[in-house]
Amino acid sequence: MIIWRKNYLLRIKDFRREGRKIYYMDETWVNEGIYIYCTENPQKGKRLIVVHIGSEDSFLEGVDLIFEAKKTDREGDYHSEMDAHNFEKWFQYILTKVEPG
Repeated sequence: MIIWRKNYLLRIKDFRREGRKIYYMDETWVNEGIYIYCTENPQKGKRLIVVHIGSEDSFLEGVDLIFEAKKTDREGDYHSEMDAHNFEKWFQYILTKVEPG
């Protein structure tokens, strides 16, 4: 694992030196009824899964993936909600939107 991390960091450093745009992707979830001061019970309502990608400049427009989680267990791990088929289909679309290289 240490060697993989080292190799990754070296490649990222090279990509930055070459002026390549680096994109970052992440996913999270949000429960319906969540407000800044959490005035409602966050365990009630729908759970949405949010996936997005962007660079240091901004998020890519029109490529966010947002869908309602199927699990009703609020204590469960939301990571199992992402289907490999749907993710790959979404990612293929992403590849048409990022800058070459």
